[in-house]
Amino acid sequence: MRPKADRHAAIATVAPDQTIFRQGDRCDAVYCLHAGAAKVHVLSQSGSEAVIMIAGPGDFIGEGCMLEQAERVCSVTTMTECEIERIEAAAAWQRLRNDPAFAREFMHFLVTRNRRYLSDLSDHHFHTTEQRLARALLRLPNIGGGGDGRHARLPRISQEMLAEMVGTTRSRVNFFMNKFRRLGMIEYNSKADAHLVVHPSLATVLRRD
Repeated sequence: MRPKADRHAAIATVAPDQTIFRQGDRCDAVYCLHAGAAKVHVLSQSGSEAVIMIAGPGDFIGEGCMLEQAERVCSVTTMTECEIERIEAAAAWQRLRNDPAFAREFMHFLVTRNRRYLSDLSDHHFHTTEQRLARALLRLPNIGGGGDGRHARLPRISQEMLAEMVGTTRSRVNFFMNKFRRLGMIEYNSKADAHLVVHPSLATVLRRD
């Protein structure tokens, strides 16, 4: 689902590789991603960086602004050209009170995001690396792939980034990516501008014991 922009809101077009906000910044606004893809990443105290997820159209980012005096717990950087609506914290609260459609979409997002975090935690306890990678690929945002159920037109994601998302090594990701491609579950090639395509058949990996 894609939230409808407020008619008074300004939606900015942001180029790839631009920082929306940084970990440790003061939370002063929530952002709604109307088009494009952005990576959500965190930095540890030792300086190691990990990609947590990739946000796509319809996702909110920076919802921590709904808490008073909160700081950003992650950074968000655009991967593609994005259309992003910035909603100041006070305006977000006002829309929650006065705009039932916005409130419904925002609550749906929060509940879905919470269920995703619980699912990810369960994955790390009970699922194999192959299954965790399959889930990560199936969750990649569809930014223009049409209605055929495929995730398309997402710029090539490095295997290093996928390894960070899954919590494994690049060599393991490479092994399973080749396996998925051999089985016709995904499509990609080595060209720098190639797009990754994920087919619904990849979901069968998640149903294995």
